[in-house]
Amino acid sequence: MTSHSPYHLSNPSQGHLNPFTWLVHRLRHWLDGIAITNPRQAAWICRLIPASCPFERDIRLGSRTVHIPALCRINPLYEQLIALRLRASSYLVQSSRSGFSSSFQQPDSHPVQESPSCP
Repeated sequence: MTSHSPYHLSNPSQGHLNPFTWLVHRLRHWLDGIAITNPRQAAWICRLIPASCPFERDIRLGSRTVHIPALCRINPLYEQLIALRLRASSYLVQSSRSGFSSSFQQPDSHPVQESPSCP
């Protein structure tokens, strides 16, 4: 069974994709497949990928203000990069929560059982 997904093409001549489109699809697949495995990697990714577009600006020219819109949307890898940054941020939050809760748990304490909110 053959797949029609461009991610599974081994080279551009096998499909109807031009080389640029093929490369973009391969890069998207690679970025989507990056697993966040430790806090150091997650922090590095968060520092590498900005949370907002660094190109969006308001420039004052005399009495007029010119707005330069965010250009990140024209980046063909924008969604994958933002998703990667979100995965890294989520990993950092989860790892800090587990470290935070384990640092305050007493060694001899028993887990607290929560009562259900509805009878």
